[in-house]
Amino acid sequence: MPKALLQEDELIWPSLPFVSVIILNYNTCEYLETCFHSLQQLVYPVDRLELILVDNASTDQSVAYVQAHFANIKLIVNDKNYGFSRGNNIGAGKATGELIAFLNPDMRVEPRWLIELVKLLLTDAKAAAAGSKILSWDGKQIDFAGGAANFYGYGYQVGWGQEATVAFDQAKPTLFACGGAMLIHRHLFLEVGGFDEDFFAYYEDLDLGWRVWVLGYKVLLAPASITYHHHHGSWKKVDSEKRRVLYERNAFFTMLKNYDEINLNKVLPAALLLLLKRIYLAAGIDDDLFRLGIQFQTWEASSASAAPQSKNVASAYISSYYLKEAWRTLINDGPGPLYAKFKAELTRRRQTRLRTQLPGRMQIDPNLPDKALIPTQALSYVVAGNDIISLYEKMLKKRAFIQARRRRSDGEILNLFGQALDFSELWPEYKQTQTYLTHLFGIDTIFES
Repeated sequence: MPKALLQEDELIWPSLPFVSVIILNYNTCEYLETCFHSLQQLVYPVDRLELILVDNASTDQSVAYVQAHFANIKLIVNDKNYGFSRGNNIGAGKATGELIAFLNPDMRVEPRWLIELVKLLLTDAKAAAAGSKILSWDGKQIDFAGGAANFYGYGYQVGWGQEATVAFDQAKPTLFACGGAMLIHRHLFLEVGGFDEDFFAYYEDLDLGWRVWVLGYKVLLAPASITYHHHHGSWKKVDSEKRRVLYERNAFFTMLKNYDEINLNKVLPAALLLLLKRIYLAAGIDDDLFRLGIQFQTWEASSASAAPQSKNVASAYISSYYLKEAWRTLINDGPGPLYAKFKAELTRRRQTRLRTQLPGRMQIDPNLPDKALIPTQALSYVVAGNDIISLYEKMLKKRAFIQARRRRSDGEILNLFGQALDFSELWPEYKQTQTYLTHLFGIDTIFES
């Protein structure tokens, strides 16, 4: 037991719950010494603390290092890389604590990290989970001070990159806790289904938090619980295209599972159309190469409030005609045929003879003049779209499980989104399209304060 305790700690010390801290590792041996050393300094009774390393088949000697230097750590060695979701679920299933804490290996914690999480969680009977405030490694900037999301499932870290000031020191409800530093009741975690294992990684914490609120519980931010993070320390070796696939499909699945039926019917068509828009813009397609001189009016040109538009890669696709056709296909045939139509169009354009070089956008291989080279960024969106089709029915079953147990209305949850109508891409055309679609489908009315 640490020698210097505040009086309030001494009062609650005998009643502190047993906690299992789960650190999921995949080739992050370089961070483990700092992480575990900080955990050994925790202000928490050692007889009520279990430290678990779950290793996802690392090849960098992580397991041997922990065995040699941290004999008190419980080791769970998986036969392959199961990703963040299943890897942590495996740890939770084998943990013995009544509370479980998840911690990324590329973090170090303050001595009061755990006790501040526990204290806040136990103050509210409806609180299922509590999240830490996460700072940059040098402690100067915010990495996470609450969770927010836009309407189609993109998650945001409140305060990310801002100066770490007292403005971020207020305990409050939050849409989700960062999965890299959070505490949750073990029985509730298992009861609500844990992290969605089909996500593999990314946005599984947003999905869990949103689900917790739907099922009648709460998620709280514990700003006095502080960690320091090497941003993307464990994911820096993964290609951005592979990460983008996970971002895209998992955001869509999160939205699909957790909205009530009325709001989902408004959000779903806009989300699908915006995915197509991202593919289209990322591909860098020049419409003039494919239009045969046909001109027609787009929504951008017909809107009196819209800024004047020059020729760009966005102007033609979001015409009223294409919106009507896409919506008709979605309603009558579902998302699969809608995606198949767009994919067929993209394939057709790749096979069209192009006579003009387009620097910085769609490129032409001089050795294959009948082929257009599509940027890999665009193809990652295509792969994500295919995953959405493949897992769509499975996600609908998960949605049915959640909605059948709904205890809180969307109206009580959506104020936690914070940035619901924000756009997540840098293209000016994309922002205009999103603004148009949110108005067209009435999504802006869902989030009116």
